[in-house]
This record gives sequence, structure tokens and C-alpha cells, in this order.
Amino acid sequence: RELLRRFGERTEENKHLAVEVAEKNDGQVVHIHHLLKDMNLEWMFIVIIIIMYLMWIYSWFHMDII
Repeated sequence: RELLRRFGERTEENKHLAVEVAEKNDGQVVHIHHLLKDMNLEWMFIVIIIIMYLMWIYSWFHMDII
């Protein structure tokens, strides 16, 4: 939960960064914004998979011990 909260803060920072870059040069605005969006979605997906995997292993080991 803490990790997801931190991740959310980082994505917010990325959005601000995208806006700042956008104000500097209008030509590349959309491209950079889309790039950041794609990266965020990919990372979110990877983080969720890793968390699910770790929880699955954890529960599996607990069942094994019991």
C-alpha cells in the first residue's frame, strides 16, 4: 500500500514534468506526454504483477508450513 502511494506521487511528479516541458516547446508536447503516460501504465502493470506474485508465494509458503 505504501509502495502504491509512493508510486502515485511519482506519477504526479511526471505529470507536472510533462506540463513544464510542454510549456517550453509546443512541438514535442503531445509526444512526451504520451510517452510518460505509456511508461506509467507499464510500470503500474509490472508493479501489480510483482506484488501479486510475492503475495502468492507468501501464501503458498504459509500453507506449506501449516
